[in-house]
Amino acid sequence: MLSKHERLGARGVKARAVRSGRFRFGSFKALAMRPPRASVVVSKKVARAATARNRIRRRFAAILRAFIRSGALSESVILYPNHAAYSAPHSELVSELKRALGVR
Repeated sequence: MLSKHERLGARGVKARAVRSGRFRFGSFKALAMRPPRASVVVSKKVARAATARNRIRRRFAAILRAFIRSGALSESVILYPNHAAYSAPHSELVSELKRALGVR
């Protein structure tokens, strides 16, 4: 779980997106907000079972937490993963997310 200071709340979701895009395991919206925060949205379309949705959410939250704490993420992000993220290896998720968000 992302900490309270790393989580993007309802006010942040209403902010205007500065860019958005797709990557192999879903899509994202980047918001021009400081400090950088993150949110992972997994709908029932992606996975019917709550355990599967939570697993996907936890996997991306761990990656985003590392990006935020290392200072690599410069803007707030909302992720919308797809079902392929459930079974993808962690290293593949990290590399795809780095490429999509422009993180080095």
